[in-house]
Amino acid sequence: MSEASLEVSSRCRINLEDETQDLRKKLGQIRSQLQKAQDRHAEAVRGIEMSKDHVQKLEVENAKLKVTVKKQADKIEQLQKNLLKKIMMKM
Repeated sequence: MSEASLEVSSRCRINLEDETQDLRKKLGQIRSQLQKAQDRHAEAVRGIEMSKDHVQKLEVENAKLKVTVKKQADKIEQLQKNLLKKIMMKM
């Protein structure tokens, strides 16, 4: 093999090694970006789940309050009827 041929091969090898190094560096950066994106996604999913749980608790509480309001309205209506009966009986 001639000296020129060895020099070209050597330059090609060096270029390939440099390119390999650059690609490994880029791959590391992409992996890091992917990990950060996955972390953000996981955090968003946790936030959504927490929100769903909170909404569900509020719905249960709201249903209980509606029952309480209905009972109170029925009680008020009954008291008003009793009061009217007493007033009518005194007349």
